[in-house]
Amino acid sequence: MTLKNNQRGFVTLMAEVVALALILIIAAMSVPNILAYKRGVDRTNVAETLKRIQRAELYHSQMFSDGWRSPGALAYSPRTFPATCEGSGLLMGSDALSAQGSYTLTWTGGGGQIAPAVGCALGGFNSFALSATSSDPGQKRSYYLDQTLVLRYSDGAAANASSSPYIW
Repeated sequence: MTLKNNQRGFVTLMAEVVALALILIIAAMSVPNILAYKRGVDRTNVAETLKRIQRAELYHSQMFSDGWRSPGALAYSPRTFPATCEGSGLLMGSDALSAQGSYTLTWTGGGGQIAPAVGCALGGFNSFALSATSSDPGQKRSYYLDQTLVLRYSDGAAANASSSPYIW
């Protein structure tokens, strides 16, 4: 059986359509997995950032005894060498940002300010709360850290001081 030129073109076109359909089906099946992977990476990254902030808060409070400081005050700056209570350089600049992937970090000082340590312009706070919430509707986990330095999480409502501890 011999195919005419227009029949050969039709068969080739049909083969290309079938191949394209298979590629689209595979791509559609992989999108949920890619999104789940990205959400897992975001959760891991924000937990690691909170762990670094936790260590920086502890070290700063022991080193300067002037209360709790915001991540921005704990961040490294070329102007703060050697470390001072105004800029201890305990965090890299990216850790002090308020956005980490799909998460937004919100730091709030509370309990009144402590008197400044010697050589410092401002004192820290008696307490603090740091929350991390995601803007991604598929990301259900939120985090909470306060002056107890216990990182807490919740997989539904916003995490708070009574949420479950996050085990590293």
